[in-house]
Amino acid sequence: MRFTLALAALVATCTVNAASIGTDLVTLQLSETDVRRVTVEEKQRLKKAGTNFIDITNADVPLNFDRNSDNTLGKRGLVYTYPSVLTQQKTVNYKLGLLDQYITKDLLQKITSFHTRFYDSEDGFKAAMWIRAELMNLINEKSLDRTVKVDYYNHKNWQQPTVIAKIPGQGPDTIVLSASLDSIAFTEMGSERFGSARAPGADANGSGAIALMETFRLLLTDSKIPLGLGWNTIEFHWYAASESGFLGSREVLSDYFVNDKLIAAILHLDKIGYHNPSGDRRFGVVMDQTNRDLTNFIELLILQYCNFGYTKTADDFASSDHTVAYGLGYPVARVMENSPDKMFRNFRTSEDVSEIIDFLQMDGFMRLAFSFIYELAHFDMGLYSWVENKKPEETEETEETEELDR
Repeated sequence: MRFTLALAALVATCTVNAASIGTDLVTLQLSETDVRRVTVEEKQRLKKAGTNFIDITNADVPLNFDRNSDNTLGKRGLVYTYPSVLTQQKTVNYKLGLLDQYITKDLLQKITSFHTRFYDSEDGFKAAMWIRAELMNLINEKSLDRTVKVDYYNHKNWQQPTVIAKIPGQGPDTIVLSASLDSIAFTEMGSERFGSARAPGADANGSGAIALMETFRLLLTDSKIPLGLGWNTIEFHWYAASESGFLGSREVLSDYFVNDKLIAAILHLDKIGYHNPSGDRRFGVVMDQTNRDLTNFIELLILQYCNFGYTKTADDFASSDHTVAYGLGYPVARVMENSPDKMFRNFRTSEDVSEIIDFLQMDGFMRLAFSFIYELAHFDMGLYSWVENKKPEETEETEETEELDR
């Protein structure tokens, strides 16, 4: 792992060579089978046109998108299992009452106040520093610095680091809650000015980044998990460079793969803050490039803990960082705001501001994020399960909710 807290080292390794922009070649994966070698300028044009891709330039680990494989195997060759019965309702419901919209609004105002969070810019670097500083303040307030750690994952080719918070567990597996932290709006192609435009990125993806921060704050109020007494290790990932082909998540998760990191579940949050007035608030549960069993568990959490229902939806290839996790064989689920046709259309522009965010909708996604972390923190998803010998106890309330919301 290339973690570092030395800010000087981060800056020193990330000088932009403006003269080379537009002439260097990169390798992009645009579908399961379409891989192209293009110039940086061509990559920028594809991005501006709304074409999805994963930048796999110099990738150490190939991604597998075999449609004939369910891709449900964990790194150790096991099919991970997820709870069919939720066991932490009392604590989760109490903790969800501590969610604070004022904190959420304040954090969103701050993260959108950066001129841009472009991955290879000074402001993009400062945004990552700000996230880590906020997390460290929460840790230090509760004197949890011996167990809860927040580090930078230093990427050698650009300024912005990925931010990773870790809470150790007693078992071998790790659960991950992730979002991207960068933003972009477009200017002219093929110059050092690409990425310099005002890019508040409230929905894309300040909403996901802030949801992780508030979930982290809530988790630190627990009396046991922050002390390392949960079963699974918990990680929060704020990925750098998502808008440039998921460079940050690809490096981090490929590194985990090479080092045999056991990731049992990933929930990725991307574009979760906008409510289209033409319809009800809904979770968009993404069904492609995701793990079926984990997605079924996400649906169970929504029915039990959340204040609105969900829509099963498809999305394009490489629509978010979850595609990288899926390509590496990690069990991953993704949720977003409703379905693609009801999403905010002006993301990646200067119009993606905090005023378009619906904080009641944000509350629903944070309920899901916290319940995901808390339920799985108490569940062994590998060979042994703390509840596998217990019979499901479906309550009338749960069955009734499912009938209404599906």
